[in-house]
Amino acid sequence: MSRTGNTVTAQFGDLILSGDIQNSNSCHSIVVSGVFSRQVQSGLGPDRITLSLYIDGVESQSASLDATLQVNDFSVETIIGDPGAASGAGTLSSPVILNTALSSSSPWTLESFSQQLCDGN
Repeated sequence: MSRTGNTVTAQFGDLILSGDIQNSNSCHSIVVSGVFSRQVQSGLGPDRITLSLYIDGVESQSASLDATLQVNDFSVETIIGDPGAASGAGTLSSPVILNTALSSSSPWTLESFSQQLCDGN
């Protein structure tokens, strides 16, 4: 993930999602929601990845790809921000990584989750 000006970009293999921050708040929630469908029986079709990028609780972009998300080395850390950027430019705070469903029927909706992230800062 990286931020250039008001544009946030999330890249996962061949899937690249981006969106613009729409307000001047000091805190912004950046959420990537993913559904990874694996086909366990041959002949039923390819694996499928669907990712959505939300900025401050609003969907910016969504994309799907018939593929498997390849991870060559699970020990390599997730990169947040542009390590080559000048101090404070293009950086994002440490990620909060949760494996949970966010929906209107769960205790956390995307909107309440986004609000909670910024209320805690």
